[in-house]
Amino acid sequence: DGPARGIHMLVPSGCKPKDLTRLVAVGQTALVRAPTWMRYSMLCGCAPDADADAHTLLEELFSVSHHAPPTDPLAKRFGYILKPWLLLRFVQTIRLPRRDAVIIMDSDGFVAWGGARRMPALPTAQMYGYGDRWLGQICSGDTADICPNITAAEARAHYALGVPYLLTVPAFEAIARTWIYYMRRVTQRVWPSILADQYAYALAAHYAGLQHAQL
Repeated sequence: DGPARGIHMLVPSGCKPKDLTRLVAVGQTALVRAPTWMRYSMLCGCAPDADADAHTLLEELFSVSHHAPPTDPLAKRFGYILKPWLLLRFVQTIRLPRRDAVIIMDSDGFVAWGGARRMPALPTAQMYGYGDRWLGQICSGDTADICPNITAAEARAHYALGVPYLLTVPAFEAIARTWIYYMRRVTQRVWPSILADQYAYALAAHYAGLQHAQL
């Protein structure tokens, strides 16, 4: 590990009024608590007449990019697919310095950390309470092939994950490039589930060989 030259906060979001209000709050909190962070928001599905005041604030707080929503039936029925889809769009269009760090937030998250200048040896994420239960839901039947050789102990120790995710740039890029694939596969077995994107993230991390420390 070593000093991160920069920290990039990425916040994918939909464009409902409540999404924009929460996103403004996240940006304002980050500005106060972590003013050196570079802040990006990827917005999906904003109408031309979306809240002008909120968008003005967002442009002041973030580097904002706008994206049309994906058109496949799964995306239309299941909004949680937008997070991995928007982050894939980010890595396809923006190149970050390799020694920098990335923190992935939700638009309804809260920035409580902002001072560390050294990255942990492993990627780090918040630990969630579902432990290894997801293995029984995902790793069988038609989707057994997407989680080979994940033990229950490994799932509990490294892959019971959720936002915020804190990674080096190379680790982020490796996960972001396959997260959407695993998201689509996970939804074959758990439909609908607000945890589907977290299970898919865990599988993408495992595929990349990136065990996470859990906080």
